[in-house]
Amino acid sequence: MKSEPTKPNPTPTDWGDVADWYDQLVGEAGSEYHREVVLPGTLRLLAAQPGDHVLDLACGQGCYAGCCRRRILKPPASMQPPS
Repeated sequence: MKSEPTKPNPTPTDWGDVADWYDQLVGEAGSEYHREVVLPGTLRLLAAQPGDHVLDLACGQGCYAGCCRRRILKPPASMQPPS
């Protein structure tokens, strides 16, 4: 009878091992790369105008929502105080 070959340990596919490092790097305001490249490009592509609603859903530390809140005047739905 043949024995089953042993399977190698699966490669982790989550952020668990680097989550703390990434959180320190990015923080609430974003890393320098976020602030200088990613956020301005995202705002340009969104072309959101004052009064538009923007939903930052599961996008990490919330730096997109904070950037939208500061630059589009109306806070994203996830950041509006309850009525």
